[in-house]
This record gives sequence, C-alpha cells and structure tokens, in this order.
Amino acid sequence: MTELFALDIVDCSLSGKNKIIGKLVVDKHESERSQNLHWSNLNDIIQNHLSFFQEKENALLLASNERIKTCEEYLINHMDISKDEKYGEIECIAFFTMLVMLYDCLKQIFQKEQNAVNTSQSLSFQCFKSFSDNIQKVFRDEINVPINTPPNDSEIIEFLRSILFVHPIDTNRAGFLRKANKEKKTFYCPWAYLYGKNININLFFDDSRAILKLPLEELQNYTNSLIAKIDDLVFLAKKKIETIGRRPLKASDKTLSTIMEE
Repeated sequence: MTELFALDIVDCSLSGKNKIIGKLVVDKHESERSQNLHWSNLNDIIQNHLSFFQEKENALLLASNERIKTCEEYLINHMDISKDEKYGEIECIAFFTMLVMLYDCLKQIFQKEQNAVNTSQSLSFQCFKSFSDNIQKVFRDEINVPINTPPNDSEIIEFLRSILFVHPIDTNRAGFLRKANKEKKTFYCPWAYLYGKNININLFFDDSRAILKLPLEELQNYTNSLIAKIDDLVFLAKKKIETIGRRPLKASDKTLSTIMEE
C-alpha cells in the first residue's frame, strides 16, 4: 500500500535562512529503500541544484541518475539470483541486464568527464580471476581458440553482454575473441543459469558444446565493486556545483520529480 508524506523544500542559502519554500510529496516506503543506496547521495545533490538542469552538458548525468537508481535497487535485492527451474534463466538475464546498464552508465560518464573524476576510472577490479582463467582454458582446450591474454573484468562484462542478451545469440563480438578467433568460428549461447555455486553458460559450436562456469561469488564481488563506483559520481556532481555555481531551489523551480512526471 502506498503511503505518502510531504518533505519540506528549504532555501539553504545565506539569504534564505533555511526558510521553507515548498513541499515535495514522497512515497514513504520508496524513500526508506532509497536512503541506503549509493545513488541517494548523488540524487540529493542533483535534486537540490537547479543548475544541473540548466547546463546542457549534464544531460548524460541526469539521464543516468534515474537508471542508476533502478539498477542499484534491483542488483542489491537479487544478488543471489533465483534457482527457479522454470524462470531461473530469465532472472539471470534480468540481473545481467541491470549490471550491464549500470556498467554502461558509469563507463560513458567516466569517458565524458575523464578530467573531472579524481579516482581510477577503470571498471576492472580483478574480480573475475577464476572465470577469466576458465574462459582461457575452455576456449583453448575445447574450442581450439587460444586466448593469449586472460580477459579483464570489463572485457568479460562485454563478452557476457554479447552472448546473453536477445541480440545476438552468437559470441563473436567480444574483443578478445576477435583477436584470437583466427578461423572465425561462430559460437552460440542459449541461456545462462544458476547451477550450484556457479552461473553456467552453455556454448554451442560446430557439432559440439562447452560450458563456462562463472562463480556466483565473483559475480557478486564485481557487482558490489561496480555499485561502489557510484560514489565517484557524487564527487563529480559536487565538483560541478563548485564550477557552475550553486543556486538553491525556489518554490517556482522544477525538481527532478516534477520533470520526470511531465
């Protein structure tokens, strides 16, 4: 059941003297869930500074802000991935969809704002160590495609995107495969599914098949590391405020909530 309450919008400027200048209606349960997210710190900054909406260069960050919330909420609530025999594969794809969406948001923002972020912009955290070794071994021993350099985390995410989503089912788009696949073999993947403590990824090629085994623990570690990178966007948002100037909300100003409703 939806339970609504009103938040005060306060003018925090020196001249405003913390005067209440408006109300924002919020779903109580949605607010409680959001308070514990890394995203909430980013959203607080964006919501309370109209300058974000006035600067065209912030369009990517504004759009990503809404996606990041959805991704982080879903990922932290589905970290174990369902073992449902009928729909487990679908939940795997849903999890990877949210993970890749968060990955792409961070990647694009870091690329655009590379001079403004003060920490490493790499989205490789060396979480997929055994899975990277497994990829190398399977492609070398069972598919006869020797991969000289183990793929890093970012390459693995892009590899998973190329085989698990509805377009396409072949795996040829991964960068490390294009380099190693000199015979231009085509590999196909119908599903990924949770099996024990691994995400099993079936590969079909020619008249044979192989199975890649992604440890669930490694996937969880990478997911948590990626979510933690949202804090870098908080630093970026604060830096933007310092650069373009701070303007407190007025009663006539539109918040992100009202803009999204239009």
